[in-house]
Amino acid sequence: MSGRNSALEAPASTVLAATIIQAHWRGSVLRRTSPLEKLQIIHQVRQDLKDHIQVLADAAQFEKLCADPKERLRWSECAMTLLLRLDSIQGAHAYVRDVRKVTSKEVIAFQEIIDSTAKDASSDVIRRALKSTLTMFRNMDHILER
Repeated sequence: MSGRNSALEAPASTVLAATIIQAHWRGSVLRRTSPLEKLQIIHQVRQDLKDHIQVLADAAQFEKLCADPKERLRWSECAMTLLLRLDSIQGAHAYVRDVRKVTSKEVIAFQEIIDSTAKDASSDVIRRALKSTLTMFRNMDHILER
């Protein structure tokens, strides 16, 4: 080594100290933001949403939803409850924000399906939209499990 290169290299103790400080900082940020707890809440919301969609996939329940405005209101409030649970999550990590954003879009799509039953749309069209949403959930589960 020439004297010129050794001046640019940091002593080993300085590099070790910087590594330890960075490790402690990352650990503190991780404990403070607790992304795993937030991801568990998002996962529970997705499971609840998937359960709601599977219940609506039943023809009798779907006909009840189309015919009864009170039933439609109840289902709409269920969707709003899921959205409120998602809104309560403050995500500092990019992955938590991304998963929450995708799940929010899924809940909004579900709510739009419920709202479309109030209009004079064909029940076959709405059923197909419901089935495609359920298929989308199955595809997203495979992506998020990776």
